[in-house]
Amino acid sequence: MYCLDFRAVASYKSLFIRPMRRLASIVVLLALAASCGRKKAPPSPESPAAVKGLGAVPAEANVILRFDIERLRDSPVFRQAVSYLLAADLDDKSKLDALLAKCHFDPSRDLRSVLLAFVGPKALLVAEGKFDEATLSECVGGLASERGGALAKKTVAGAAAYVAHGAEPEETWFAFVGKETVLVAENEDLLTRARDPAAAKVTGAAAKTALLAKADQKRPIWGVGTVPPSLGEAFVAVTEGAVKHPPAAVTGWAEMADGLQLEVTFAFADAVDAQALVEFAKKQLEALEIMAQMAGLEGVVKRIKVEPSDKIVRVSLALDKRELEDLAQRLEAGSDEPADDQEPIDMKEGNSHEH
Repeated sequence: MYCLDFRAVASYKSLFIRPMRRLASIVVLLALAASCGRKKAPPSPESPAAVKGLGAVPAEANVILRFDIERLRDSPVFRQAVSYLLAADLDDKSKLDALLAKCHFDPSRDLRSVLLAFVGPKALLVAEGKFDEATLSECVGGLASERGGALAKKTVAGAAAYVAHGAEPEETWFAFVGKETVLVAENEDLLTRARDPAAAKVTGAAAKTALLAKADQKRPIWGVGTVPPSLGEAFVAVTEGAVKHPPAAVTGWAEMADGLQLEVTFAFADAVDAQALVEFAKKQLEALEIMAQMAGLEGVVKRIKVEPSDKIVRVSLALDKRELEDLAQRLEAGSDEPADDQEPIDMKEGNSHEH
């Protein structure tokens, strides 16, 4: 019985999409300093040595994603994705449009690169561009105030830092490293480990450097990761036990220059689990193709390739510009996404059911 379980999708959303949205409004403001005018920054105590890029990512990070904004800025797909994330965090697109218009700001223009790392469920963002501390902190403080919160200046790892409180209990911590790097974290501990040059980083951890070596870092978007226990359990559950153990590592990349190319590689410890994923995925694609016919998207589903190689499973998708534009139009005209608590859909019977 073929089943698409939206509760598994919700697990991915909880671990990755929601933290990205909470950080997204800060990403908007990261380049406001470059477009809202210049102010003299207040004097700060002598800061510790600089950290940047992967050198700011704690050794405990289990997922790392990097976006080369300079190479992605001309991609309509990427710009739409950024707008989606930012508008979601700002509650509706009109608020985003108003903010961008007021500040004459375009994230794809004013940022050079963004690195997103997850340490468990908590996210760290390392942004590179040109930043003015006084202007940026004022902008973030204004946004926090509008949401019933405030901005406070702190000291983290011997360096100046800030914490933004909103009406909700979540906090956003950030610190400037020189004039071209900003670190943004979901809590003080994570920011401390990122900002402290003496703290263990992925660049000095043998297991993580070996994993990073498997990433295609020449791509404008690339990522590597190990599967955290909660997501591993969801991975096994969504295959209805066909896969006994989750993959040991996942790598991936994307190109958006002319259309869309995606590739995700799952590395298993056992070839049996790799083959089980291939067989399960092919059944799911058969079911998904039937479902996609109702929206005229069966052609897209057919372009998804699942290829095994011993303990490796490679999933890829390639769409040219025309196909991608058609997909975007059809999705925009489609129905809303399923709710997080929606029951699985039995693709063979067409009915919801309990597992």
